[in-house]
Amino acid sequence: MKRLPVIMMALAVTTAPVWGSLTPKVTHYGNIRLSIDGAGTNAFSRTIRVNKPSAGATVRAAYLLAASTGYTGATIANGQITFAGFSISFTDVVPSSIQSWNYWTDVTSIVRPTLNAAAPGITSFIISEQNTSNIDGEILAVVWDDPTAPPTTVALMFGAQNIAGDSFTVTLARPIDKTNPQTVLNMSLGISYGFQPAGQYSILELGVNGTRISSSAGGYDDGIPDNGALITVGGIDDTNANPANPFQTDSGGPRYDDELYNLLPFVANGATSFTVTSRNPSNDDNIFFAAIVLGENTAVVGEGIFATPANASANVGGTQTVSALVQTSNGIPVAGRSVTCRVVSGPNLGTTKVAVTNGSGLAVTSFTSSLAGTDTIQCSMVNSNSTTQYSNLVTRTWLGSSQQTYSFVLTPTGDMNPVGTNHTLSAKLWNGASAPISGVPVQFEVVSGPNPGPIGATVLTNVFGIASRTYTSGNTGTQVIRASAQIGVNNILSNQVTKAWVGGGTPLLILTPTSATNPVKGQHVITATAYDVGGNVVAGVPVTFNITSGPNTGSLGTVATSAPSGSANRTWTSNLAGTDTIQATATINSIPVTSNIASKTWAGLLCDADNNGQIDNRDTIAVFAARNTLVPLGDVRDADFDGVITALDVRKCTLVCTKPGCAQ
Repeated sequence: MKRLPVIMMALAVTTAPVWGSLTPKVTHYGNIRLSIDGAGTNAFSRTIRVNKPSAGATVRAAYLLAASTGYTGATIANGQITFAGFSISFTDVVPSSIQSWNYWTDVTSIVRPTLNAAAPGITSFIISEQNTSNIDGEILAVVWDDPTAPPTTVALMFGAQNIAGDSFTVTLARPIDKTNPQTVLNMSLGISYGFQPAGQYSILELGVNGTRISSSAGGYDDGIPDNGALITVGGIDDTNANPANPFQTDSGGPRYDDELYNLLPFVANGATSFTVTSRNPSNDDNIFFAAIVLGENTAVVGEGIFATPANASANVGGTQTVSALVQTSNGIPVAGRSVTCRVVSGPNLGTTKVAVTNGSGLAVTSFTSSLAGTDTIQCSMVNSNSTTQYSNLVTRTWLGSSQQTYSFVLTPTGDMNPVGTNHTLSAKLWNGASAPISGVPVQFEVVSGPNPGPIGATVLTNVFGIASRTYTSGNTGTQVIRASAQIGVNNILSNQVTKAWVGGGTPLLILTPTSATNPVKGQHVITATAYDVGGNVVAGVPVTFNITSGPNTGSLGTVATSAPSGSANRTWTSNLAGTDTIQATATINSIPVTSNIASKTWAGLLCDADNNGQIDNRDTIAVFAARNTLVPLGDVRDADFDGVITALDVRKCTLVCTKPGCAQ
């Protein structure tokens, strides 16, 4: 069955493709469980199964893998496989060492509606193949969020085993405790083109710290004994009881070794790391998938990052550290790697710290809080393949009563006016719970520049927490201004802003704000105001706006100033990060006028609440959690740019979510 194609391809193929190692693809942490099944057939279709562990379990993620038939050189085209009625396109493709190809894609959005509504137990999906003899089979791996599960690490690996030998190292957050009955350390392998009749067998040697586990992996127990259906994976219907004789080959048949292993007997109690090695002396098995399941512990598999300790607490106002370890695929600590740790939920959502790993591969960051509650923190780093990898989630609980904190923001941050005209300052005050504070006296003050000192009498904040002051200057120059608010014994100071006053005597065209920052895919409004020689605003003046440099260089068009403000507005957005510089031109009372130069910085991504460069369900959850929160202009969660997080922002961010599982 398998021999004839091998001989034929040996005559036809003169060079082998370059294949990739089996490397970690995704790692999940939490109260989770894993369901795995395989399917191989030369019929048009068959079922592939999922085991739901409990009634309260919900799908966190699901992945579909496939392998083309060995020694055929066949590839699997997008649409050649149909799963649950959906045509499948694969996102990752790797060549193997046996002239075949391995495939991976995310199918979370396909299975989640069905599985979340399903009863506990087995649910089956139909999987169909075109040109089925060129496809050895498929593997379906589903990660479940299950409140009944212990803290668990699930690492899924994908690629193509190097038949000369592969290894990867698992580093643990705390030592293995074999006395804990919930300690689990299982490994599942997914193998294509494996066949074990008498006299024709494939030997796969596995070693954990140099100890043989099996010489009998690589059967076809999830398929049939025929080319185009040779597939096996440790999963449903399999047991983690290891082969009694690890040196036995094929005499026990394809199910003597079911590719599901218990690694605990091969790892010492108290071990903090171990290495898994593999070798394929028969040179014709394709190991393209592995799963490591570690219960009651946290681990990083291969190259990656993990954070410790998993849980800690301190009093409000204290300090807590998060240590992130970065290692290579061989478990060697990586020095000099930049690590970012961010609060992804909790009272300090969005707080971000950056550190560089030391000689031991550790990056240590410190967090503090003035608010009681529990922060969830995740760290990340860019690995050797230029891919961002994320750590496990850790929690830091802050005990005691919240220390009152305030946000006090003065706007506009930069502006320009002719002398003798009016300028309005606005100060917004809210507490640590993002609620506006009314009835608080606010004093505006020129810190430096023309006319230093208080600007008028104090003004009380209104029901929206806003106090405003309109004033003018008869002197040219640039003022630095701040506001202060008195709450009991606390004197709260705002940010500092600048106000440039320019001389009259000639027509002026002034752009405001002079500088601002908004998230990528957000929007920005620039205003041009026309003044005549007497400093009076002028309506009906055509103003041409131009971005003179930056990611959006070009014309923004021409708009006439309107009455009574004498102003014209232009709005634009940016799909790229960077800084745009803007200038406008007009003719006022027959005199050509060029405006001042304003700048607009685009940084961050609209709706990207966890600042990881993509919009996923973690972001929509964070936006939902921030409802009714007042925020400064430019906050990435403020999708409708109105200064407050509402259900409309949640909806807008869900609509632009780019990853599976966004719909909540």
